[in-house]
Amino acid sequence: MIRFAAAFALGLLISPLPAAAQVVEATRHLDWQVVQDVAGRCVASTSVGLRSDDSGLVTVTMLRDAADPTAAVMTARAPLGAALDHPLAVTWSSGQVAVGLDWQSCDDKTCLAMMPVPAVEMDRLKRRQRVYFAVRPLPGVTPLIVPVSLMGLTRAWNDVQACG
Repeated sequence: MIRFAAAFALGLLISPLPAAAQVVEATRHLDWQVVQDVAGRCVASTSVGLRSDDSGLVTVTMLRDAADPTAAVMTARAPLGAALDHPLAVTWSSGQVAVGLDWQSCDDKTCLAMMPVPAVEMDRLKRRQRVYFAVRPLPGVTPLIVPVSLMGLTRAWNDVQACG
């Protein structure tokens, strides 16, 4: 079932969602946005970047796990050039052991990594203010630690679960 969820996530994220022509509805909840496409699929996402346009450091997306609707699949996109020999890592709080997201694919600008998030971990995420992603920009370079706000995730996730 993880493979199905992974395939679904890749289908959503490899296709140009959220592309203006495909998005039916978009709702903002603080730092998170929920988008629904014409097929009725919903995802919650947030991005962290620099002040200049098109400078995304990481974009995180949460979607329902097809096998367990209370669980999620977390995907993250990092800029092309990230060291693919190391997983994209996330910690729920500073100082915790990092969990690796497995790299899935790359396009001309970014690389996609993903991991399942069981319901119990999703509940923990909803109670936190932020998570920390570690992106190794180049092999042998110290990872760049990127804090990602979880403000608004609870409402966004409720919308995703209620989505057709």
